[in-house]
Amino acid sequence: MALSLGNKFPGHYFSWPIIVAGWVYLFRNEFSLLNSQWSQDDFSYCYLVPLVAGYIAWQKRASIAANQDSTTWPGFVGIFLSGVLLLAGRLGSLESFIFLSMWLSIVSVSLVLLGWKAIKQLAFPALLLLFIIPPPAFIERVLSFNLRLLSSSLSFQLLNLLNVPVFLEGNIFDFGTLTLQVVDACSGLRYLLPTIFLSLLVGYILNTRFLSRAILVLISAPVAILLNTIRITITGILVRYISPALAEGFFHDFQGWLIYLGAIALLTIASLVLKRFEGPATGRILPPAPGESEEKPSSQTFKHPKIKLAILVSGLFIVLSVGMSSFIGTQTVPSWKSLETFPLQIGDWTGTRSYLDKATLDSLWADDYFLAAYSNAVTGSTIHLFVPYYKVQTAQHTAHAPTSCLLGSGWEIAGRSELGPAAAKGRDFPVQQLVLSKNGEQLLSNFWFQQRGRILASELSNKVFLLIDAFVMHRSDGALVRVEMVIPRDMTVAQAQTELDVFAAQVESTLRTYLPN
Repeated sequence: MALSLGNKFPGHYFSWPIIVAGWVYLFRNEFSLLNSQWSQDDFSYCYLVPLVAGYIAWQKRASIAANQDSTTWPGFVGIFLSGVLLLAGRLGSLESFIFLSMWLSIVSVSLVLLGWKAIKQLAFPALLLLFIIPPPAFIERVLSFNLRLLSSSLSFQLLNLLNVPVFLEGNIFDFGTLTLQVVDACSGLRYLLPTIFLSLLVGYILNTRFLSRAILVLISAPVAILLNTIRITITGILVRYISPALAEGFFHDFQGWLIYLGAIALLTIASLVLKRFEGPATGRILPPAPGESEEKPSSQTFKHPKIKLAILVSGLFIVLSVGMSSFIGTQTVPSWKSLETFPLQIGDWTGTRSYLDKATLDSLWADDYFLAAYSNAVTGSTIHLFVPYYKVQTAQHTAHAPTSCLLGSGWEIAGRSELGPAAAKGRDFPVQQLVLSKNGEQLLSNFWFQQRGRILASELSNKVFLLIDAFVMHRSDGALVRVEMVIPRDMTVAQAQTELDVFAAQVESTLRTYLPN
């Protein structure tokens, strides 16, 4: 089959670089953000997603060429919406909106250049391309936490069936002479999303019916959890009877590779079983997309976008970028009182200030912060206070709830609720309460967002008002306030909360003189 790739006029070959240049300019500040997410072990598979999606799109080039049309206006609408998402992501510090904007802009440009009929042939590559978007951090942490507990529980049951003596507390296996903790890296999250991605690929390559492909996607999560459970069980047996060193290092990493190979094998077997209930094989490596005929035309012309269209699309990206930069550049940075002078005596509590190391401070991105431990000579309790302040908030440079940090440090959520104002205790504002446990200890954490004259306990409300205030007030400054205490064994959660209420009320009152209202 002969496939012509362009018009005779040489200038058309410059159209694609013009469009790519405009797209790169629009997202020039976001590539480092995307790379920082992909560099994490849980999302390292994302580097392969554009290559796989691009290869499948290339395989369908003849069908795309045969279905080009002039229905392109939805593409310009999509480009505009991608700009709205990008602006909302930048102003509201929403990384997922930014990544979704990247994806939508790619799909929209393809629609502008190829037309509606042709873009239907790219539906599956576009679906795969969605996997470049890592889940939001709070979803990632909560999902990882739940998967960790589930994998631990299933592994415990399996070890019991194998008559291996073990005791399980949360995510910690106690073998009597040693303990094994199932950490975030072993939760199974890093296998779940790649396994779903693999199920889509296997179904697309080997199966022809939508139902078969849907079943593969549905069983991908149980497959990932099952394999991770087996991995933890095998590690527990080896640690119990051979050596604790086998729970880390090369052997630990090698088990991870076996998980992926096992997922491919199980999904392939399931796909072949489902294939027996389908019609005869087509004899193709990749099945035809919906609407694509088996008999391909012997020659098709894949038209390059005209120079004028390329300049229009690229110019639209540049205008969006310049407009957003100008708008964000008008954000007001109000003055604030340095937290360095925050008092170390608050009511009956006397504080000792601490300082973050450079690595932690660099990852925090705070413009100012206060960290101290306050002791109460009367009750004997100690309350930790942490206040990071941001004069301007962006996707990474923002106040975020401590949930992910606490879960990442090994604490498990035993309870979570939003507490309304407790006027009788002096606290006339809401707080988010977390009760966490680790190794028999309990930690009580309260936090709230004190930003631009508002006090918010909800993470969602904070994001909404951050976006609204950025548009209306041209301000995105604000602070997160965390007060935490390890609950003494002779104290209940309610008693500890009473202490936090009194302390939090005095902290909030004092902060009013430091933060812009």
